[in-house]
Amino acid sequence: MSDTLEIVPFADAARVTAVDSHVYSAVLVEGYCIGSVPNGGYVASCILRTASEYLAARGQPDVISAHFEYINRTEVGPAILVIEDVKLGRALSTIQITLYQNDLQTSAPWITSQSRKEVIGFLTNTKLSLEKGLSLPTGWTLDPPTPPVDLVKMARGEDPNWALRPQSPSPRANSYARAQTNIEIFSPRRGQPRRGVEESWIRLVSGEGFTNASLGFVADCFPYVVEAWRPKKDEEPIPFPHNELFWYPTVTLNLDVKKELKDGENEWVYVRTSAKSIQNGRFDLDVAIMDMHGDIVAISTHLCLILSAARNLGARSGANKGKI
Repeated sequence: MSDTLEIVPFADAARVTAVDSHVYSAVLVEGYCIGSVPNGGYVASCILRTASEYLAARGQPDVISAHFEYINRTEVGPAILVIEDVKLGRALSTIQITLYQNDLQTSAPWITSQSRKEVIGFLTNTKLSLEKGLSLPTGWTLDPPTPPVDLVKMARGEDPNWALRPQSPSPRANSYARAQTNIEIFSPRRGQPRRGVEESWIRLVSGEGFTNASLGFVADCFPYVVEAWRPKKDEEPIPFPHNELFWYPTVTLNLDVKKELKDGENEWVYVRTSAKSIQNGRFDLDVAIMDMHGDIVAISTHLCLILSAARNLGARSGANKGKI
């Protein structure tokens, strides 16, 4: 891992290129890694963009539902994304996208028997602006309520309820969680609602606005609810030592998209994450993503593991290469 990396615009980091009728290529970049492994949500965004570009010709560029299975550790470098048509319809189309790495080819068939199947995505697309049908108010609200925000004042550091989250005092931790250097995170001055719940306003350091392709990354920015239990340096090492470094790999990620984020119009998004159960090294994660107007943009659920960072940083060799 390099200690200093230039910020790569998200649009560049998640760029995909069509190389065949059902095949796209991508390059996973170091700046969006946790340790040595590209952030799972960032990888999901590469798959979301592939689905969007592939189905745009059918007038269905918008992913409304996605399920991702993280089979092996991804790594920095080239990837091949292979598309399988499951059902192509007039209003909705469903496809499967498999991301491969290792022993890739520069022409068809693009992969070999030695290529690793890293992530599988199952996605349904439509055209959000053309959706019609019954809409009803459900009365759903955030519980507990989130503090009010003035985004202009918050950006200047003057909002009475929200403040820029400082970096960790540990250079080791900052270098490890490199993907988070791509976002500015604003947290409630009063503290988080409770252990197991985190809320933040975020924006991209690159100055880009958020789009629907970035929702994968946004949904996986904060799998850190466990950190609320981290003791201070001068406290007893319960439930774990203050300097123990964890890796929270995503096993599965589901994304339900409610609204289109138009390019260039969404500098900020609000993210709330919560866990219902943290047990035996495994936890669930519910994620609500809202725009600057308070509308729900997407909801997401995850299954995550709690592993030693050594599992992330370990060498990839032999039969275990790439395995979690």
